[in-house]
Amino acid sequence: MYFNLIVIISFRCIKEVKSIPSVLTGLEAGKELQAKLKVEINAKLEEAKAAGGHKGIMANKLALMKLKGRAKGDNTIPRTERIFFTVDCPNRQQNPIPLDLFMGITWTMGKTVDFVAKQGSIKNKNHLPQGPFLHLFKGETCISKPFNKTIQQLISEELLVDGDSLSLRFV
Repeated sequence: MYFNLIVIISFRCIKEVKSIPSVLTGLEAGKELQAKLKVEINAKLEEAKAAGGHKGIMANKLALMKLKGRAKGDNTIPRTERIFFTVDCPNRQQNPIPLDLFMGITWTMGKTVDFVAKQGSIKNKNHLPQGPFLHLFKGETCISKPFNKTIQQLISEELLVDGDSLSLRFV
């Protein structure tokens, strides 16, 4: 896309310079193309996951690699002890996009819930004796009861896998 630029030269002469490319519209077009490609790639990944087999395994590995690239967390955790999750928050207006986070594999579920609540700017009142408590769910299964269980224990019980999608809910 091009636009016309009017240049004012001294002695009140006006000169019109034509066909200068708009950098801004080029950037906008690039962002639109990138968003479109991202949607297409995610759709193909979901298709491959649903198909299962070798393609499903590769799609899961690719999704985990993408998650590791954009996840946030405590950088003091050694890379070998990190586990990655995508977490949906209870308030969609406050956090419309799921949080991509990593935690320590030795963390208890209480510490994990506190960390996710802090990252999502959610008021956590789990220390109070009454009221709704925050819990992590995988599907419809509450995985954060009891709060003293570690992520490693949940992995050994095959309740959690690296790269799982979880949801934080008030119960």
